[in-house]
Amino acid sequence: MCIMNWKGGIPIGLDLVSYFSACTAFIMLMICTLKLFPTCVRNTASSMVRQELVLGAVFSPVLISAGRSTKVLSYGVSGLVILYYRVFVFCLPEIRGVTLCLP
Repeated sequence: MCIMNWKGGIPIGLDLVSYFSACTAFIMLMICTLKLFPTCVRNTASSMVRQELVLGAVFSPVLISAGRSTKVLSYGVSGLVILYYRVFVFCLPEIRGVTLCLP
């Protein structure tokens, strides 16, 4: 008779709680973000977010398998994406020409 060791069930339980918490946090973020957009822009914004979710779901396994052989590749892609969005945010009209409070 095979009885699961209770110590083996703890990491699985914690993984499930972590996964469900991340999903809940993302859904709440999505709802609050979409409430900020006016109605005429809401459909476009929600479809763009959904498109990025699908692209992330497609490319994340590729990055994970590439990261097993070369750690620089997976971290490099993540770093380049973060730098790209940082430059994009600084080009927004609300931020352009404004001094930001840096620590």
